Amino acid sequence: MFLIFFLLLLIFSSSYSINIDDSEINSSLQILPEKNVIVHDNKYYFGIKINLNNGWKTYWKNPGDAGLPIQIKFKNKKNILDYNILYPSPKFYSDHGVRTIGYEKEVVFPIEFTVKDRSERIFANLDIEYLICKEICIPIREKRLIDFDLKKLKKNTKNNLVLDYLDKVPKKNQGFFKIDDIFAEDENTFFMVLDNPMKTEVEVFPFSSESNLSLKSIVLGNKTKIYIESEEVLKNFKNKAEFVISDGKKDEKVLLNLQNLPLEENILKFLILAFVGGFILNLMPCVFPVLSMKVMSMIKLKELHELKVRKNSFLIIMGIIFSFLLLALILIIFKSLGMFVGWGFQFQNIYFLTFLSIIIFLFSLNLLGFFEIILPNRFMNYLGKIERQQSHYGYFFSGMFSTLMATPCSAPFLGTAIGFASLTSNLNIFFIFFFISIGFSIPYFFLIIKPTLLSFLPKPGDWMINFKYFLGILLLLTFFWLLTVIDVNFLINLSLFLSVVFFSIIIKKKSKVFSILIFSLTMCFVFFFLNFEKKENLVWERFDENLIQNYKESNNLVFVDFTADWCVTCKFNKFTALDNKDVIKFFLENDVKLVRGDWTKKDEKILNFLKKYERFGVPVNIIYSKNMKDGLVLPEILTKNNIIENFERIKEK
Repeated sequence: MFLIFFLLLLIFSSSYSINIDDSEINSSLQILPEKNVIVHDNKYYFGIKINLNNGWKTYWKNPGDAGLPIQIKFKNKKNILDYNILYPSPKFYSDHGVRTIGYEKEVVFPIEFTVKDRSERIFANLDIEYLICKEICIPIREKRLIDFDLKKLKKNTKNNLVLDYLDKVPKKNQGFFKIDDIFAEDENTFFMVLDNPMKTEVEVFPFSSESNLSLKSIVLGNKTKIYIESEEVLKNFKNKAEFVISDGKKDEKVLLNLQNLPLEENILKFLILAFVGGFILNLMPCVFPVLSMKVMSMIKLKELHELKVRKNSFLIIMGIIFSFLLLALILIIFKSLGMFVGWGFQFQNIYFLTFLSIIIFLFSLNLLGFFEIILPNRFMNYLGKIERQQSHYGYFFSGMFSTLMATPCSAPFLGTAIGFASLTSNLNIFFIFFFISIGFSIPYFFLIIKPTLLSFLPKPGDWMINFKYFLGILLLLTFFWLLTVIDVNFLINLSLFLSVVFFSIIIKKKSKVFSILIFSLTMCFVFFFLNFEKKENLVWERFDENLIQNYKESNNLVFVDFTADWCVTCKFNKFTALDNKDVIKFFLENDVKLVRGDWTKKDEKILNFLKKYERFGVPVNIIYSKNMKDGLVLPEILTKNNIIENFERIKEK
C-alpha cells in the first residue's frame, strides 16, 4: 500500500505546487512563527502548520493501512546541523474498512533543529511533501524558505501555537502507563500486556523506521492485551520500536526492543490457561450430550474392584489425551498447508457429523433396549463376550467420544490457549492440547487417586434400568440435534423421535409407561422450543465486517453474536439470555444494532475476525459503543445482567 502511494506521489507531485489554489487542494501550509524561531529548553524550533478543509486528513509517521507521512528536505542549509520532525498525538480514522492514523482540520508539526553557531544566521530552502485524503488522495508539494538571524531571537512563550503543539507531542518515561509484559507469538507477531486496573480504554499507535507495524486488536481488561503485527521478522529489528499510548486525556511514548522477545518462557502461562480451560469444559453446556457416557462409565466402575477402577479410569484418560493430541496433529497439518481451523472445526464437516450421528443413534438404541429385540440372541451373546474380554477398548473409546462431543464450543481461558497454540511452534501446540486434555480428565484422575469416591453414587438396583432409559433419551435428543445441523427436515426429525420413543415404551412393558411418556414428551417440547426462534421485534443482520465498522463510525450501540447450530452453549445462551424479555426490551429501547455471524459451516471471514479478539471458537459475543470502538468481548456464558450491565458501563464512559 505504501508503494502505491509513493508511486502516486512521484507521478503527480509535479502537478501540485505552492501555486495551486487552496480551494482546489483543500489544504494550506504555513511556517510558524513567520519571522522568528523558538527556543525552548535550550533547543530551537519552528513549526509547519497544515490547515485542512472539512473531511480531509493528513497522516502521522505511521499512516496505518494507507497514506504517507509528511516529508521535509533541507536544501542549501547554513548553520543547521540536524533536524527532527515531531509528531503530535494522532487519532485513528476508519473509512470503508481502511484504518488510518493522522489528523484533521489543523495540525502543527514542530521541527526541532540544532545549529553550529548560536550567534549566526540560519538559512535553508525547505522542500515539503505531504498527502491529503478524503474520497480521493492528493499529494501536495510545497517550497518554503527559512531565514532567521539568531542574534535577534525573541522569547515567545505565550499564545504560541508551536509550543501548544509541542506539548501535544508524547514524551518518554512519563509513568502514565505500565507495560507488564511483552512477548512474541511468532516471528512476526507480538503481544503487549498493559497494566490497566481501571479498564480504561486506550489507543496505541505503533511505529518503527525498520518495518510497518500494525495494530490488530486491543482486548480490554485489568491486564489489557495489545496485539501487533510486523511486516519484518522481529529478530531483524536493530533499533527500538516506538509506541504512543493514549487514553484520551494523557499520552506517553514507550520505546521497546523487539529483537529478542521471549516466547518459550511464556508457555507456562498458556499451559495453565489450557489446563483450567480443559477443566471448565466439563462444566459447559456443550458436554450435556456426553454426560450419559460419563455417568454410565462411572456406574460400571462402581461395580469393579478398586484396582480395576483405577485401570479403567486410566484408560478413559488415555482416550481423552489421545484424541486431543490427534486434534493437535490435525491443527499442525493444516497449519503447514497454510490453512487455519478454529476450535470445533470437525463439526463443520458433514461427513463427520453423519458418522457421529450414526454412532450416537446406535448408542441410544442400545440404551433403550432395541438391540435386545433386533439382534439375534447368539449375536448378542457374542457381543457380550467381546465386551467382557475387551472392555478396556470401550473405556478408551468413551474417552475419545467425550473429547469429540466436548469440542464444539469454547470455554473461558480455552480460547486464549488455543489462540497461542495456533501461532506458536508445533511442539507448543502438542503441549497446549496435552494440558487441555489433562484438565478435561480431572474427574477420572480423582478416581485413580481415590476410587472410594464412587461410593457417593447410589447402589446398583432397579433404578439403573430407568436411569439407563433416561440416558438413552438424552442421546436420542443429541442424535436429532445433529440431524438439524445436517439440515434434515424438523418434522421428519420429530416423527422419527416419537416413533423411537413409542417403540421403546412397547419394549419396556414393565416400566411405568405413563411417567416415561410424560418425560419423553417434555423432552420433545424442550427440543422443539430450542430449535424454533421466538417471534420478536428484533432484527439480526448477517455478519459483515464493513457493516460493523459503519455502525461504529456512526456511534451506534452494536451487539455481535457469533454462533453455530452445532454449538450447544450458543443455544443455551440464546435460550437463557438473548431471548430474555428484559434483554430484548433493552435492545429495542436503545436501538442496539444486532449482527449475527453463523459459523455452522466454515467461513474464513468469521474466523479471521474472531482471531483479532483472540477467539478461535464459538460462542463469541462482542459489544461496541462510541466509547468502546475496539469492542468488549463478553463471557462465553451469557446472562441477562452481564449483557445489560456491560452495555450500560460502556455507554457511560
